[in-house]
Amino acid sequence: MPAVSVIMSVYNGEKYLRKAVDSILNQTFDDFELIIVNDASTDGTGDILKQYNDTRILIIDSIANIGRAKARNMAIKASKGNYIAVMDADDISMPNRIEKQIAFMDRNKNIALLGTDYFPIDELGRRINAKLKRPITSEEIKKSLFLFNPFIHSTMMIRRSVIEEFGGYDERFELSQDYELVLRILSKYEGYNLPEELIAFRLDKDKLNIKRARKQIYFAMLARMKVLKEGLYPSKNYVFLMKDLIRYIFPYYSFYKGKSKMKLSF
Repeated sequence: MPAVSVIMSVYNGEKYLRKAVDSILNQTFDDFELIIVNDASTDGTGDILKQYNDTRILIIDSIANIGRAKARNMAIKASKGNYIAVMDADDISMPNRIEKQIAFMDRNKNIALLGTDYFPIDELGRRINAKLKRPITSEEIKKSLFLFNPFIHSTMMIRRSVIEEFGGYDERFELSQDYELVLRILSKYEGYNLPEELIAFRLDKDKLNIKRARKQIYFAMLARMKVLKEGLYPSKNYVFLMKDLIRYIFPYYSFYKGKSKMKLSF
């Protein structure tokens, strides 16, 4: 049984897939399995995955396109590791990412969800000046929890017992399914972000457009509303939904203000 299961879902991800997969296979910590769900891709994703001959990889081909949340849950159900590590198909893990996270989780039994710092890259893999500071300690994370998602998805490592307790991702969420899961987990357990840049997080044109930003705001708002209705957090946090509503109504202002803060240049 591997110590950690790395899960990845991919749909038409041929452009960056190989670098993402290779970054996991080249980890300094080698007691892992990599479970990849090919979510009915119509590009060269399937051909790329067939080229790998590594016993640590399990490829699951979905007959129909089921979406990222359901695909990730499929990977979790097929996994065997005590820890579940997330990897998106367009990002890159640093070679010591898994080793650093396993060591921290083994030492800190109270931490259920662990992320890391990151650095953003563009479509060509070049580092760019677009970084937003992430909180580190559990206290800092919980203070910021209703303002934004304090974790970069590709940095997340979760104890198997915890992700099973919460039933994995909510498959009704097209976007922000990672944030919704984070909200549920941190309503009961502690989280932490290692202050080391262990992920290269890709910011391409698909992620940086107003239409997607507005949809992301909408699903993040639904995630906050869901956990508040379930009584997982104090009702005083409803005030944050008003801010979400303003951002949703005025997406151009929110989007360009956010770009300005990140010092992006296009």
